[in-house]
Amino acid sequence: MLTAANWTARLDELATRARVPGAALGIWSDGQEILAAHGVLNSATGIPVTTDSALLASTEMTGPGVVSNT
Repeated sequence: MLTAANWTARLDELATRARVPGAALGIWSDGQEILAAHGVLNSATGIPVTTDSALLASTEMTGPGVVSNT
């Protein structure tokens, strides 16, 4: 079973590689919610991204293999 710690580590790895300053991830699967956050909301202010941060763009998985930009 993957945990929030697993997903946080993976998000850190991918965001760092892609030079993304901040990202948040939410997964709902089989009744389990997993949340992860990485980096900062704004490079100038250094305010960290949290799992409660409001981001300007997101991608939502609406079904197996179906991604919807919201």
